Amino acid sequence: MLAHFAPSGARTATYGHPLYDGIFDAGRTRPGDYLVADAGTWFIASQGPLQPALCVLAQRVVSFARAQIGGAVGLATYGGLRRANASPLLTQWPASVISARGGVDRAGLPGDLNLAGWSVLLPAVARIQLRASDLMTDDLGRAGVVTSAELSELGWRLLVRQAAT
Repeated sequence: MLAHFAPSGARTATYGHPLYDGIFDAGRTRPGDYLVADAGTWFIASQGPLQPALCVLAQRVVSFARAQIGGAVGLATYGGLRRANASPLLTQWPASVISARGGVDRAGLPGDLNLAGWSVLLPAVARIQLRASDLMTDDLGRAGVVTSAELSELGWRLLVRQAAT
């Protein structure tokens, strides 16, 4: 299939803007489908009649898991999250991962650093419900925790805060 992608609503691509107008024969595609071309990988967010499809540039590959709270470890009754006990939800899915403004550490100490965060766009996947506290890893080896999960007609919009691996 011959496809062309142009930045959505703009004449030139802008930094941190993953939306593109996809110009191709949309008779055999639907929202949620992935398109792979020489210039990258996109997923179709929406596709209306007689207009370009709204496509999202998927420059990262992500995986999601849901941690199961383990039993008490040690003398106290504290049970924490262990990556080894996580159940995979999505594995190796292309997604748009854009750096977002980090949160502020509440301690307010001079040496405190803000943790990085990302805005993640992903198509809706049948029978998968992502939620806050799910764990995300990407193809760069970064790890994060979902802090906000919104499912719309365009797919998933997630806010993820970086976590230690």
